[in-house]
Amino acid sequence: MATGYRACNSSNAFAADLTSERVRFRLSSTAMSMQFRIGICEVKSDEAGTPMSLKAAACFIGAYCTAALALCGDITAPIDFLVFPRPGLWQILLLVSGLLAGVAVSPTVSPRLPVYLRPALFVAVWMVLTVSSVGLYADWQRRTAISKFQPDSELQHSFFRSIREVPREFQFYVHAAALKGCIPYIWSYRSMSLVQLDPDVAPNVLPLEWIARCDLKRTR
Repeated sequence: MATGYRACNSSNAFAADLTSERVRFRLSSTAMSMQFRIGICEVKSDEAGTPMSLKAAACFIGAYCTAALALCGDITAPIDFLVFPRPGLWQILLLVSGLLAGVAVSPTVSPRLPVYLRPALFVAVWMVLTVSSVGLYADWQRRTAISKFQPDSELQHSFFRSIREVPREFQFYVHAAALKGCIPYIWSYRSMSLVQLDPDVAPNVLPLEWIARCDLKRTR
């Protein structure tokens, strides 16, 4: 009996050791597999030469600058859309354009688009949609307001021209002007309305025909 008991214990110990070895082997194999996979990722990262975050940032900045120059002629002009809120549908169009841009670059719609390019494409699409929708809305709002004002004379420039002629070096640019009863008015995109023009500024920015007809002169 003692001999059988010892044999049984030896068999159990051997089985336990064998199981333990198998577990260690599996754990070791899993660790080696994980290290191999991590190594592949690290090699790919090294071969690329640039971390994904820097790639995404560079593409984002490049896309923003390209779209800003193409649409507005200046890289700081689009910031004006966000910094200075306007009345009416302006902000709603800004938000809707952002949502549509987000959908356009989502994995569902663009599954093959590389992750690092999504922010760049998002900002480019957002800017194009925003400028297009806001431009059409602003032009319609301006034409409607000036038509209701019924001026004696008017001068209008499209929104798309205006954003490319945004004042540089503090120069004064007239988006639209109206003359009624020899009182000059200009269009303001900040208030989305006509505002009376300073008499001292009028001779410098209004058509010469208006100035001669109404004898517009500086007051000081």
